[in-house]
Amino acid sequence: MPIFNKHNSVTNVEEFEKLLASGKVVGDLQNVSIEKEDYPQFVIYNDIIDDYEDRFYVYGNVKSFEYIENAGFKYDFENEIKKYEIEDVDFNEMLVTDNNIGFITNDLIRKFEENIDAKEVVAPVIKKMVEDNHQNVKKEKEFLEHLFKKLESENLLYDKKDIINFHVSMKTSKLVILSGMSGTGKSKLIKSYAAALGLKDNFKFIPVSPSWNDDSDLIGYVDTINNIYRPDDNGLIETLIQASDNPDKLYIVCFDEMNLSRVEHYFSKFLSILEGDIGSRQLQLYNKEMGGKLYNSTKYRYEIKIGKNVRFVGTVNIDDTTHHFSNKVLDRSDLISLDVMPIKELIELSKKEKRKVLEDDSYEKEFIEYFCKESSEINLSQDNAEFLQELHNELVKVNPQIGIGPRVVKHIDYYLKNIPNESEVLSDDIGFDFQLSQRVLSKVRGSREELTDLVGLYDADNDEVVNSKIIDLMDKFSSISDFTNARSLIRNKAKELKINGYTF
Repeated sequence: MPIFNKHNSVTNVEEFEKLLASGKVVGDLQNVSIEKEDYPQFVIYNDIIDDYEDRFYVYGNVKSFEYIENAGFKYDFENEIKKYEIEDVDFNEMLVTDNNIGFITNDLIRKFEENIDAKEVVAPVIKKMVEDNHQNVKKEKEFLEHLFKKLESENLLYDKKDIINFHVSMKTSKLVILSGMSGTGKSKLIKSYAAALGLKDNFKFIPVSPSWNDDSDLIGYVDTINNIYRPDDNGLIETLIQASDNPDKLYIVCFDEMNLSRVEHYFSKFLSILEGDIGSRQLQLYNKEMGGKLYNSTKYRYEIKIGKNVRFVGTVNIDDTTHHFSNKVLDRSDLISLDVMPIKELIELSKKEKRKVLEDDSYEKEFIEYFCKESSEINLSQDNAEFLQELHNELVKVNPQIGIGPRVVKHIDYYLKNIPNESEVLSDDIGFDFQLSQRVLSKVRGSREELTDLVGLYDADNDEVVNSKIIDLMDKFSSISDFTNARSLIRNKAKELKINGYTF
């Protein structure tokens, strides 16, 4: 029987049970058969308390398993998952190898079977968790189908992978930025997404002005002459107050063409706030001492809580009239590039008979409570971690400011955990590719002299990149992903270096 512990799985039994319940990979073992017919009847978790105490729990009954290369094992159970704590006398009858394989006598297997089925002994763990998880998976799948139909009804044509990538980014990122040429439907996608979730009054669309210079243009300021707080003209503060007062409702704030002004200037307070823990994120409008002097301090409190029910998203166009993002912004956001809709498919879609999509359903509660899977433990595979480390080593040789820090590593892991379980179009390898493009390679910017060795040389005759350290790493770790998006991004950067001598 396979035995998992903190060295080949997660660090404690509670996290292990969550992985079992969600049907996700629980860990990896060496020298274990991966043939389908060799599935174990039980799996065991060794909860190592300290150097002197540990406990063994057996889980059954296993119905089947799946082995994911470079990740590990995940198990399917009959009806409900039950557990039984192995007694010391029983453990003494087991032979445990250094490879964490347990050899068990037939008598002990029969005892496990009896205890697993005995209602007074067994703790039928996570039966409800399993049922709830299946229901949540079903609900998220239902929402995505609803979103696809809504986009189609509005003649918005996107690859389903891009839509699910956007959805997962909205679940996990503090700031999502949609980039692309004008006319790709960035703003429409965000509005349709909010409508599909059932948001009405709690969706705020804010056009960014080129004249914005600091955070007072976005959140307002204290009028010391009249002793009042003057909020912004766009209604952002009103929206954030509503969100703080209604934590069970979802609020989305969209900044349209957000790089018409420098994001680091007008969004500076939010960039700092969003780095904090959800429970401690407070937007300070003015000093607490001033509250007693302001006539409207009851309505506009000196600080507003920014909870997990608030999501920020923006659209950008990259041209001569806009500002480029600093590493501070890119390090805290998912920068998603939307492709141009194929003209032929767009024409065909416009001719299809449209069915009215009902707007009665609301998914905002599910989004807040169930769609987002929280976990503080990093479960990246060993290959993924090695790839990121080697890429980091190459990046910092060029510029120490573009390396892969802990914040990015945690976010990539968080993103992968939040890919919908039954997604047929966005797998972990594609998700990792998206995150590499959105979180890491977006910061690879500079001159030809600085980046040629890292990015490579563009061969116009064959439309490919040669002598690229980044491409070489992708080839070395091809078992992780085919890196379709990342390769395309590097090719575009190499082309820009050749033509312009500089890449953004």
